Amino acid sequence: MEALRRFTKRASASVALGAALLAFDASTTARAELPTLAQHLSALDAASAGQYVGKAPYRVVSATELARMKAHIHSQYAGVKSVHVFAYDDDLVVDCVDQYTQLGATRHGLNASNWKTAPTHLPQPTDRPSPSEPRPLRDPGVFLMRTDRDAHGNLRGCEPGSVPVNRITLEMVALYPTVTDYQRRSLLPSVAGHEYAKASFPYNSNAGGQAYIYAWNPFLELDHEETILQLWVVAGAAGNDTLETIEAGWQKAPHNWTWGKDYPHLFLFASKGNYATMQWDNGSWFVQTDHSVDLGGKLTLSSVTGGSQYSSKYYIYKDGASSTGDWWFNYDGVWVGYYPYTEFSSTGLRNAAAVFDVGGEVYNSEPSGRHTKTDMGSGYQPSSGWGYAAYMRMIRWIDTSNTWVIPNPMSLSYDNANCYAVEPHYDGGPGWESYIYLGGEGYNSLTCR
Repeated sequence: MEALRRFTKRASASVALGAALLAFDASTTARAELPTLAQHLSALDAASAGQYVGKAPYRVVSATELARMKAHIHSQYAGVKSVHVFAYDDDLVVDCVDQYTQLGATRHGLNASNWKTAPTHLPQPTDRPSPSEPRPLRDPGVFLMRTDRDAHGNLRGCEPGSVPVNRITLEMVALYPTVTDYQRRSLLPSVAGHEYAKASFPYNSNAGGQAYIYAWNPFLELDHEETILQLWVVAGAAGNDTLETIEAGWQKAPHNWTWGKDYPHLFLFASKGNYATMQWDNGSWFVQTDHSVDLGGKLTLSSVTGGSQYSSKYYIYKDGASSTGDWWFNYDGVWVGYYPYTEFSSTGLRNAAAVFDVGGEVYNSEPSGRHTKTDMGSGYQPSSGWGYAAYMRMIRWIDTSNTWVIPNPMSLSYDNANCYAVEPHYDGGPGWESYIYLGGEGYNSLTCR
């Protein structure tokens, strides 16, 4: 709450009340209106290096780098029109942005005449829930439906024609030494300490795939570590600047998220040039077409150990399995938006993907010289089975004829089976098909050291 109060106080002071109100205690105006986007950017300009450089918890290295951070934030709102503002929680403001003014739309020259809302050529047979598949129980931390109000009386959610964009503040960016560090956020997969347990489908080409991914709020030993369950599409040579990826799933990483630190978050991520450049969620590479899904939203629904289980559908698809098909992202049955195929190179993802992966990832910082205790998934080994181990079910990929393929067999890989493992299963029937159990608890005295 304090971060939002400071933010509201600065914006109000710089725009409406003048510098004399900067010392005013914002806690006395808890229901004050949220700053508009214009007020937010004005307050950004007024912020001084003395407020951030050398001031904990901020780590920005210099006044020069702080100026770069300001310029980066301004670049994220160039031409953007905010039509509604609400508080997502105590530490995050969301702008409902006119869909045609979002960065992805202006970057790709989109307007009402060429707007898309869904792929035009779905895989065959038509993707639909199996008879045993219940209607999605959609997480209220991600689906913002305008049915409740924030502490300021604003409806929480966006109307059709606008899309939710999580507001970037200087407080968020200045937690990192440089703008580059902020843009990167997570340590790269090439950095020592990343451990995987996954199933891969390394075919010559594919148009993506899907999986229902188990929902859980895992234990992290240290805030700078992270744990992820996700799916990937990959093209280009590993370790080469031709490598490009699109990735989606959930991530718990307190150092990455300045709001909802105690929760995993829905994420969408893309990279180019062997992770030389990358974007999270609805940056300028991605065009969001749905008004209800908050990319980066915290996941509040979770499975219960030994009890009810909860999962959400993640689906990355190249429309029509065509070289000119855009890469769409679907979450829990909603087409959230797409990466235009022109965003990628001919040696990368422009024409097709080469690999489709599903699995887990943990960053192990080796605290005190031993393996981390951070969980992958639920923290139970795959052999624990239903109700305990994390799972991914209804795993499918899409071939070049635009047809669903239920994989059998799967190619498995893991960096440290004594700590995190994966176990394949086939012919699981409706709602399961091919699936995996995966995960582990990290350090223990018996196997993982």
